[in-house]
Parts: sequence; C-alpha cells; structure tokens
Amino acid sequence: MKKFARPILILFISLTLFSCATTSKKERSELRTLFKTQQFDKALLKLGEIAEFKDPNNQLILALEKGTILHQKGDYYQSSEEFRKAKEIIHKNYTVRISQKAKTLFTNDNFDVYYGVNYEHSLLHFYQMMNFYMLYKTGKKIMPDGKVSDLNPQDKLNYLRMARAEVIDWDVTQDKMKQANVGRGVFKRDLAAKLIGGAIHESFRKFNEDQIALQLYKDAKDILLKNYNAYKTLNKSYKKFISDYDKFPSMPIESVEKNYVEPTSAQNALKDFLDFKIISLTNIIRKNDFNNQVRIQKPSQEILNLVKQQKERSNVSIVLQRKLIPKKVGEKVYADLQSALEQSTGSKAVASIGAAAISIFAAHKLGLTPPANNWSVAGAELGYRFTHAALTGAAIGFELPKISKPPKFNEFEVAAFDDKNKMVKVFQSTLMDPIGDMAEEAVAAESIARYTRLAIRLATKHATAIAAAYATYKGLEKKSEFFAKAAAMATYLASAKAIEVSEKADTRYWSTLPGEISFSESYLPPGSYFIKIRIISDKNNQWDNLGQISVDKNDHLLHSFRLF
Repeated sequence: MKKFARPILILFISLTLFSCATTSKKERSELRTLFKTQQFDKALLKLGEIAEFKDPNNQLILALEKGTILHQKGDYYQSSEEFRKAKEIIHKNYTVRISQKAKTLFTNDNFDVYYGVNYEHSLLHFYQMMNFYMLYKTGKKIMPDGKVSDLNPQDKLNYLRMARAEVIDWDVTQDKMKQANVGRGVFKRDLAAKLIGGAIHESFRKFNEDQIALQLYKDAKDILLKNYNAYKTLNKSYKKFISDYDKFPSMPIESVEKNYVEPTSAQNALKDFLDFKIISLTNIIRKNDFNNQVRIQKPSQEILNLVKQQKERSNVSIVLQRKLIPKKVGEKVYADLQSALEQSTGSKAVASIGAAAISIFAAHKLGLTPPANNWSVAGAELGYRFTHAALTGAAIGFELPKISKPPKFNEFEVAAFDDKNKMVKVFQSTLMDPIGDMAEEAVAAESIARYTRLAIRLATKHATAIAAAYATYKGLEKKSEFFAKAAAMATYLASAKAIEVSEKADTRYWSTLPGEISFSESYLPPGSYFIKIRIISDKNNQWDNLGQISVDKNDHLLHSFRLF
C-alpha cells in the first residue's frame, strides 16, 4: 500500500490547491462585480475575504486592487499610500528570490511571488500621478480615520509638483522596460505617460514646461508607430507587425509604415490628435519652427485648418477610463513528451530511447498510446472503463494563461453641455491605451516564453509517474498480470491527475483596471458644464452623462471619469 500512498497524497494536495484557486477566481469575479457597480466599500471588504490576497506572494495584487478601489471612491490620499506600497513591493520583488524560483522549478508559477507585468507597472504610475493631481485639484485629503483635511495653497502646489515628478518617474520606468525588451514587439512604452504628462506640464503655463510638453507629444507619435502598431485596435496588420518586429531596426521607417501598418479609424484619430498637439503648440511657442514641423509631421489639411482657427489654448482635459479589463483565464495546451525530454536531458538520443521505453510500457501495460504531436491516450487493453479514464484523466497537458477576447473598441464623442442641456463644445478625443489589447499581447508573450520550460517540467513529472507505475507493475506482475496492470494504471492515473491539477495556469492579474483609457480636450469659457459621451455607432444618438465640471478663469484642469 505504501506504493500508492505518495500518488494519493500528491493528488489530495493538488486537488486542495485547485479548490483554493477555483474559490479565489470566484471571489475575484465577485470583486469585479462590486467594483463595476460602484459598491466600493463592499469591494474593500471583499478584498479582506479573498484567500488569494492573504498569501504573502500576492501582496502586490492586493495593493494594486485596493489602490484602484480607493482612487475610484475618491480617497486619493489613501490610494496613493497603497500605490506607494505597491512600488516598494515591486522593487523588493526584483531582488533575487532564490527560494521562490527554486520552488517553481518543481511546482507551477502560482507558488511564486507575483511580480506584475510591464503594462501593470506602467499603469501604477498612471494612478499615482492621477492621485497627486486630484489632491491638488480637490484640495482635500481624507485621513485613515475618515476625517477630511483641507490643504493650504502651498500643499496643493506641492501635490501638483508631485504629479509632475511622477510623470518623470513614469518615463524612467519605461526607459528600463525599453532597455530590457530591445528587439521584442512587446509593451515597453506607454502613450498615456506622454499625453497626460504633456497635459500636466502644460497646466503650469510656462515656456519651459510647454517645451517639455511639446517633446512628450513628439515622443508619443514615435511610440504610436514603433510600439502601438502591435495592437489590433490600432493596426489591422498587427500580427504581421509583431512577427517581424525584430527586422525593423534594419529597415527604413517608410518601409515599416508601408508594409506593416494598416491603420484603423482609432489610429487615424490618434495620429490627428497628436499632429494637432504638436503643430498647435509649436505655433504658440516656436513660430519659427512651424513650417519645419508641418513638413516633418505631415498633418492633414483638416488639422492645419483647426490650428489656424484656434483662438484659445485648451483649458479642459478629460481622462476617460471605460469598461473593465478582460478576464485572465487558463487555456489547455499539450506537450510532445519526446521533444520535452530532449530539452530536459540535452540529448536527442537519450530522449528518444527514454520516450521509446516509456511508450512501450505505457502502450502495452497501461493501455496508453502516444500519438505523434502530443500525449493523448487510447487503447482498449484494460477495457472501456480504463480507456475512458485515461482519455479524461491521463492526458499529458497543462494550462497557460490567456486574456479573454477584449471587447471591440467603439468610437465615441465627448462634449460639454450647459445647464439647459444645450451642447456648447465637442472635444477633440482619442484612444490612448487599449489596455485589453496590451494585456492580451503581454500574456501571450509570457505564455510563449513559459511553454518550453513548463513542457520540460511536465515531461519530467510524467516520466517519473510512469516509472512509479512501472515499479508497481513489476512488484505485482508475478502474482497477477491483470491486477499488476490495473494497479499500475491506478498509480499512474492518480499521479497524472495530480500533475494536471498542479499545472493550472497562473491567472493572477490586476483585475480592476479599465479596458481602455481615452483622452479628450478643448477650450471652455469659465462656467459650469455637464460632460457627456456618445458612442458614434449608437443609432439612438444617446448622450450619457459623465459628470459635472466647473471652469475658472486661467485654469487648465485635468478631469477624470470612469464609465463602466
């Protein structure tokens, strides 16, 4: 019986872990529902109930989720504290964690510290910058005990400076991402940092700040071409763009644009927006460079006309977060046992002999038959029940994470209405960050990188499991051939099921992020306005209210809205 104890123990532990993981997914889904329905206090309470967040390895996700909920609740000070904590965790996590890394060689990534992915690290800066800016704008700080503290003018100005400093830190983070991912078509630059950063710098209304803003807008256009064409919302040829990304450094930029970029309407709107920002700001602070920038940027005649018609600089900027980021789920994949063994042993011959030996035993004694490209099961030697059990429980497969299909981007308009519901101004609007696309691309790249490593680990586990089944068979074969095969099958099935359960995908992620972030701006005279949004494809031409804003003389304010 000792021969069976270990596989059964492994199975029990694995099923327990799987049960915990399933529970956490359900609780995370409930958290998203509470957040989406704006039940923020209940969402904060839910955070404390989710088993996943009680694990020290998941403290980064806890800080990110809590920071987002507090931000949306309007508690910007406490939100900033959570994001400060998240930054500290990220820096700490990147210190080598030998024990954790060693553990994941034998188990799966769920047992490792959650480090976050690049787009999450970038959006952490987005929220922290917005927290500081909203503290400046509202002039109020909610303390942990619930008391509201009014900020004096100097404290408000300090928070505006902190928002600007966060933009700079955001840029430094992206420089590191760029260096670490040279030649790879993955997320490493964030347009939101450039556009919102430009708006923050413009809000100071000083020549040096305007120069920085102008450079940020130029950087944004470069990022659009070199990085954001990897996203399907912006480029119809995104797959081709990603697959040949490593060839671009040796190609003329014109060839990349011609052969790899088929802009969507969202990209055209974004390009027009950036052209307007670059040309209009150049016209304000560097008139002698105007014609040169028109030659370089190649704006449309419509954009040139808008610049010539501009009488006032934009003084109202709208950051709009829409929808929820798609769910991160597990997708079943299969590995070729022989190839994985070859990778594991470093020898094609050894792998071939090992796979052959395993295959012979598996086929003739366990009733399993390995096909050419993956490890499936068949065979009726032990009867229908064993075959059915093998088909459903003994396949050598594992899960990799993937992002559910992001929802289609809907073009929209943002406009200001007066208190009589009369439209005053339609804003210039553009999509900044298709976060659903970013997550999909980042997780896909991560899964591709993991596939070989996980397949090797999986092959080793199954080779060990089959070896244990073989030992069971040999120990009982003299007493009863049939019973020996049945016991071997039972031993292997228990181990195989445990292996499959233990290889569940790591589906941890920042689940309260929006699905997309957009940016709009315009000039509005002093007064009070209702900001509304209309989906262009909406046949009813319905305008939905985002919220009310007040515009004071000489103000240049950034307003943030979230629409679910």
